[in-house]
Amino acid sequence: MPRKPSVALLLLVLLLLTASGSIRTQQMSVYTLASDLQVERLPESVNSPYHDFSPTISADHKILIFGSDRPGGRGETDLYESSWVGGAWSHPRNISEVNTESIDETPFLTPDGSMLLFSSNRLGSTRESSDLYYSLRDGSGKWSTPLPFGSAINSVYSEKTPVLSPDGQVLLFTRFPKGKLRESQILSSVRPLGTGIDSFRSVASLPYPINNHTMDACPVFHPQAAGIFFSSYRNIRQWDIYWVPILANGSFGEVTPLPEPVNSGAFEAFFSISGDGRYIYFSRLIEKVGTREHFDIFRVSFPRVMQALQPAKHTVRIVILDQESSKRVTADLYLWDPAYSEPRFFASHTELTLRLRPNQVLQVTARSPGYLPKTVEIDGSRAEITLRLAPIRSGATAVLPKILFETGTADVTPNSLAALQLLYEFLKQNPDMVVELSGHTDNRGDAAVNLRLSLARAEAVRRWLGKRGIDTRRMQVRGYGDQQPRADNQNERGRQQNRRTELKILKP
Repeated sequence: MPRKPSVALLLLVLLLLTASGSIRTQQMSVYTLASDLQVERLPESVNSPYHDFSPTISADHKILIFGSDRPGGRGETDLYESSWVGGAWSHPRNISEVNTESIDETPFLTPDGSMLLFSSNRLGSTRESSDLYYSLRDGSGKWSTPLPFGSAINSVYSEKTPVLSPDGQVLLFTRFPKGKLRESQILSSVRPLGTGIDSFRSVASLPYPINNHTMDACPVFHPQAAGIFFSSYRNIRQWDIYWVPILANGSFGEVTPLPEPVNSGAFEAFFSISGDGRYIYFSRLIEKVGTREHFDIFRVSFPRVMQALQPAKHTVRIVILDQESSKRVTADLYLWDPAYSEPRFFASHTELTLRLRPNQVLQVTARSPGYLPKTVEIDGSRAEITLRLAPIRSGATAVLPKILFETGTADVTPNSLAALQLLYEFLKQNPDMVVELSGHTDNRGDAAVNLRLSLARAEAVRRWLGKRGIDTRRMQVRGYGDQQPRADNQNERGRQQNRRTELKILKP
């Protein structure tokens, strides 16, 4: 069997190809959607009401190190260490021998637990920016006095999120001008074989498609050096975590976002993989009413995530066209999965290719200025779907996706908030528009009851919009009950399509 090249060799080939201008890359264009992954929040013994983020774990799962700004620390952000004892994580210990009164964060623990890399803006850092440091564990279990990396790594810019390749020969990290995270990039350095941790010299920026001017940061190697995970703001709405394989010639393959619920529509970053390849650890920004906005630490099965990233049986290509001219239209796309309340967002596409898992059914909404939003259902039964957008004009109608009600009532469910927000934005962007909001039901139950219920549900939508500042005089409401079905009422999928809220343009 041919021997697999080391990650250092692959990265060296990649850097040489970049310098020669001959590197071959692929754009991010095919998206794998959610599988039945289970994301687990780490217990209260680790997570606190404060920022707990950037986890890193030893291969034997006995040591977890992370950053936190919880009270009682030495500085603004400190490093904490928790041990797996008796089937549970211990109360985290402040690593006082490493922490300072400054910011100490974004740790990386080598799989054997013997070396700790991290970022700090402590006294002695270059122009008070964040630099990279390393510390070694001594025989007592304590960490040695941290030492800075050399001037090739530490610069007048801020350096954060250091990680080493599985063979220890490649260092990846994030760099950006101090206070300008929007300019962040992922850099790499390869040290000569047989040299020490302080032997990293030359530094290069990883090429497109990783660094594409969209705040790319927090790199992590696959445990077998098969590729790189990283965080990015490239979907324009929030930070997500992405995967890119390293091909046999050292170039990068296709960039793919991790599936839901790892990427959830919230802020996900600070990603780590256990050295044995069992779990992914990452941070998610928690936003709850009455609760301090903060990062918590989560984990999910690494093999299951990689399985979800494999090509699925069904590939669907969505093309967006003008309904009248059949010309391509650039639109924002929202993918609605029944399992999740938040849609997956893709900015500015004329087409999009999706990989669906077996039996997966989704709704896709396209929005573009000057056009009525259009929603279609996809299930993998067709290889291509043409989504034709109608120009805004009187009489045009659109089904409003994901506006749901409690059974038999006009009470809007919490899972409807994202869809209602999109409707609110559409009406706010078209301030002179007058519309009809109509409710529809399936044909089960008494027809008269259905008629009243459909009217009450349309009124509930108008009331929700009115409370947020949309003039209710711009919105007429109608209830049609089961009188205008869109699909067959003889099966549940058809009945689901018939239970809907529609928008009709009365005055553009």
